Formats: sequence, C-alpha cells, structure tokens
Amino acid sequence: MTNKSIVKRYEYFRYGYRAVRIGYNQNGDPCVAEVANPETKRMEIDNSYIPIILLEDADDLQELDEPTFAEFCLQKGVKSR
Repeated sequence: MTNKSIVKRYEYFRYGYRAVRIGYNQNGDPCVAEVANPETKRMEIDNSYIPIILLEDADDLQELDEPTFAEFCLQKGVKSR
C-alpha cells in the first residue's frame, strides 16, 4: 500500500516558489508530502517537506485553498488534480 492510497484529505501550501500539498491519513496524521516539479511536470513525493511545513515558522509559507493551489501548480506547468 502506498502513502497516497491512505490519504483522506490534503492541505495546500505555497512555500517560497514551491507548491506543496500535505496528505493526511484517517487518523489525521500527515503521511505524504507532494511537491510540484516544473522540470518533470509532475507532482512528486518528497516527505522532507512535512516537518518544514508543519513544524517550522517560515516567513515564506502561505496556506492555500485547493483551487488556488491548482492554479499555482498550473503556472508551473504541473497538473495537481
């Protein structure tokens, strides 16, 4: 079973110039982080963003709603849906 198969909800973020979404499991625990990669034009798993997004108080972090996140990804040539 992959991490994505147990995701029950997402939170969406802009971290500097990166689009990052964090997936949460049925217990409400973060289980996967995906980052829009403009080079590959895909969402790629990079769980190193989980502690960065959830634990650090970064000045360049902004929470987004899903439509705004999808538009931000499209600006990078990546489909998030």
